Amino acid sequence: YQFRFHPGFEKIAMWIKNGRLGRVAAVRAEVGEYMPGFHRYEDYRGTYAARAELGGGVVLCQIHEYDLLYALLGSPQAVFAVGGKVSRLEIDVEDTAQVLFRYRRAGMADLPAQIHQDFLQRPARRNFQIIGDEGSIYWDYLGKTLQLFGPDGQVAESDNFVDLPRNHLFVSEMKHFLACVAGREQPRVSLRDGAESLRMALAAKQSLATGKLVEL
Repeated sequence: YQFRFHPGFEKIAMWIKNGRLGRVAAVRAEVGEYMPGFHRYEDYRGTYAARAELGGGVVLCQIHEYDLLYALLGSPQAVFAVGGKVSRLEIDVEDTAQVLFRYRRAGMADLPAQIHQDFLQRPARRNFQIIGDEGSIYWDYLGKTLQLFGPDGQVAESDNFVDLPRNHLFVSEMKHFLACVAGREQPRVSLRDGAESLRMALAAKQSLATGKLVEL
């Protein structure tokens, strides 16, 4: 879960913790990329992402968004998903999923969170949006931009990560791992975190297969 080490996500978590959005009302995430373009040096049909027996499909292969959602909001109480294999790609797994999560809150309406996933989009897209009653956040991961909008709808803060190499996330993750082994730090992503995001993803897979709401 190297996205936890992205400075953009770290800033998002800080803004929410500091109340910059007011009361969070909804979350939307999107991740889509054309599967044959993942690794142009190999036949996509033989990759793990294309094969059910290897744990492929958009839900599990693009599980990072589930982890980010869990990191910000915790575990949802219910999951409902629509999608499946809708393209002509030569795969035996789902290539499209629209997943809705319900978060119950005492004394308030349920908070909806949504993740769109696909193996089809050209150009690729990966973004995260958090809407509050006093502001909103839009993070365009591939566009390398992050914006915080205030109550007036204007940009209150912004950042860009044009000079941030993708490998920074993996290097930061490995340095943190070694620090944990040495006892200098506590794991930023615990075993429980990994189990919970997987539970969310498996509930989405179950909902895709049955067409029913899955209570967690």
